[in-house]
This record gives sequence, structure tokens and C-alpha cells, in this order.
Amino acid sequence: MKIVLVNLGSRFGPIRAESAWPPLGILYLGTILKDKSHEIHIIDHGVENTSLKKTAQWVLRKNPEIVGLSTLTSSGTVASELSKYLKYQNPDIKIVWGGIHATFNAPNILEKYPFVDYIIRKEGDRAFPQLLDAIEKEDQIRGVNGISFKNDDKIISTPDSTPIRNLDTLPFPDRKLLKLKYISEINGITFSKNFTSILSSRGCPFSCKFCCCSSFADRLWRSRSPENVVEELELLESQGYEQVVFVDDNLTLNEKRMIKICRLIKKRKITIEWFCEGRVDQSSYEMLKWMKRAGCRVIYFGIENAVDRILEYYNKNVTFSHSINAVKKAKKAGLDVIGTYVLGAPTESENEIKRTILSAQKLGIDFPQFNILAATPGMPIWKELMDKGYLKDNDWENQVLVPDVDPDCVPKKRIIEMIKEGYRQFLYRGSFLAGQTYRTIRSSFRLKVLLMNIPNLKNVKKIYERIYE
Repeated sequence: MKIVLVNLGSRFGPIRAESAWPPLGILYLGTILKDKSHEIHIIDHGVENTSLKKTAQWVLRKNPEIVGLSTLTSSGTVASELSKYLKYQNPDIKIVWGGIHATFNAPNILEKYPFVDYIIRKEGDRAFPQLLDAIEKEDQIRGVNGISFKNDDKIISTPDSTPIRNLDTLPFPDRKLLKLKYISEINGITFSKNFTSILSSRGCPFSCKFCCCSSFADRLWRSRSPENVVEELELLESQGYEQVVFVDDNLTLNEKRMIKICRLIKKRKITIEWFCEGRVDQSSYEMLKWMKRAGCRVIYFGIENAVDRILEYYNKNVTFSHSINAVKKAKKAGLDVIGTYVLGAPTESENEIKRTILSAQKLGIDFPQFNILAATPGMPIWKELMDKGYLKDNDWENQVLVPDVDPDCVPKKRIIEMIKEGYRQFLYRGSFLAGQTYRTIRSSFRLKVLLMNIPNLKNVKKIYERIYE
């Protein structure tokens, strides 16, 4: 069958390729389908910088039988517009939605959008190929697990598909299915022009209130073997990639596995640089030291908040002391650290928000990313807001900022003011500028990045100015 897969951009506008990561979910799926002899075409609408109409025309020129759309809540309305247009132009096309937005809103989507034929819930590695087989053979669709569809005005949801436990059985994603070249960039600074993403594990066993990853994966964490991960890294290096980002939700969950991956990287003399995320309670110095040796350059820590009361509300199962210790160990190991924060929880006071913002300076991280608490279907915070009566059943199509709907929050406008001031204070400290200069002089990695960005310094300055203006 001829299939087009679309990674959709946000309704807020295009994303530059420098700020995007290759969509591994669609690349995995495209590779699986290609190996089953389907004809596959993929477009990353989010970074192509084309209008929705031009994207639709590109899809129609491929004359597909199936169009699969990967959706987030931020791209849900874009998905509906594209689907409606495609169905109008060619009623024979089967429209299939997948991803987080589709998973947690399947009945609402099928009820509101008659042009959507099928929903793939949760991971689609098994469900999508089985659905295609059923369509191709005109077989019983009801026999495919993990899908939702409408039949005679009745919404049918089959039992969930069984998640793949042995991830080593999956093929390496064929990145050549996408013709785009992605560039590694953080906060306006280019880190590599030969960049891609990699996934070594799936799922999350935790249940943070502002995240739907655990619900999406039924709190089941599965990992690829260290040998399988390093084999893919070897392949990527042979293909000319200089840098990768691990997009795992829990890369460092198993310390022994992480250290083994690092040992194998060193043993096989792989020189790819890499970035990753990590939990602050999964950050032994031994592991972080091995990560640095094996090419890790930047680690993102989910610090979230400096107030233990708010961390408990978020159900993070950590305290701020975990963050203090994790940052100390990461800096000692020689890693650059970016801390991510979530502000604006119900009952969180202005003083508590200020305390968290100021803590970024005291921790010694290299850059903070302050975010306002948001909610989408699938997150525990969404259900909480529904139970309180602050959200209605028809609010499912849009992400909401919690301070916009919960009267127990500091107003969003005030939080934004504090964030802007926090960035200004963080960036223009003499100690920060001196420290960053000293670390850059002593780091070949940082010097390389500096030289790469000299022609672009004016644009970098503008990006940083926009953060707090």
C-alpha cells in the first residue's frame, strides 16, 4: 500500500529545523512499514515551513491510500484542518491519527471529526501494520487491538495493543526516509550541523502530575540492550552524524545499564557527542563520570521547583536537595547542566515562585528553562482540573495553562513578569559571565561551539533578549 506519514507542526506556526528533533516515532513506524513492502513517504510539516495547503498538495501528489498523522494537543486543530481537506479532495483516502492527542481523545475526535477513519492508541508499532493488513485484506477491523473507529455511528475501541517488551526486535529507524537536515540548537546556540535523535528506552514508571508519559506507556519502562544501542550509534557515526540527543524519558533509570552503554562507546571508540535528560535522583557521580567520558556534553535535569511542598504536589518523588546534589555531581563530572522548571502550581505563592527562580543562580547550572504549569488530556493535572470544575468536557482540544483556569494560582501575567526578571538576573551576573568564560576557555567542546556561532552572534543575542523582554 502507498502510505504518507505526517509529523504535524503546532497551530502556533512553523518550527525551525534547528530547533526540532527528528520525529523518531514516525521514523520507526515508517521503517517497519517499509520492511513490510509498503511504499512510504514522510513529511515533517512542523519544520518544512510550508503552508498547510501546500503540505496537503504534497500529500495528494503522492496519491496515498493511507495518511497517518502524528498528533499532539498543540497540533490537534492543524490535524483536523489537514484531514478535512484531504478527505474532501479524495474521499477514498483513509485517515489515521496516532500519538498522545489521539490516544487520550479518541472518542471525542471520532465524534467531532467524521473525516477521521481510525485512531491508533498508544504505541503503534504493532497496531498500525495490523490495521493496514486488515484494510488491505478487507478483514475484520475489530480484530486489531489498540485502535478506535466509528461503525454505524457507534464508537468502537478494541482492547489495548500489547506493548513491545523486547525493543531490540525493532529495526533501527531509517533516517533517510526524511530528506530534512536537522541542526542541534539550544537557546539559539548551534551545537552541531550533523545531528539526529536516538531512543534507547521507552516508557516511564513515575506519575508526575504535569506529564502524560506514564499513562501513555501504562507506567511500563522497557529498554534496549546496551549492545543494541551502541550498534546504532556506530551506524550513525558511519553515516556522518556528529551529535545525537537521547530522547528517553528515563535514560538513567538503570545505572548499571547506562554505565555499560558508556563503556561500550569507549571500547568501540565512538566519538559522537550527545545530550540527554536525567532525573535528579538518578545521578550517581560514577555514572555521570562515565557519561562524560563516553561523549555526553549536556544533561537536562528536571529540577521543576525549589520548594519541597510543590514537588510533593507534582508527585515528583524527589526533594530539592536531590537537585542540589545532582547538579554538584554533574558539574564535578564536567557536564554542562540545563535545569528545567515548572511554575504556577495551585497554592504556590509569589514568594515560592521567586525562590525557585532565584535557586537557578545558586545551583550553578549553565542555563534554566522556566515553564508555566500546563495541562492536556492524559495528565493527572487535567483530571484534577476537571474534578474541580475548572475545565469542561469540550475543552479537550487545547492545552491550558493552569494559572489561566485555577483561581488558586498566581496570575499568569505576574508569573511571566517574574520569569522575565529571573532570566535577566541570571544572564547578567558578573559571576555567571566570568564562570562561563572560564569554562569555555578550558573546554574544547565549548570552544568549537563558540567558533561555530561567531557568524551568528547577533541572532543569538536577539534570541536571549526575547526571552526576558
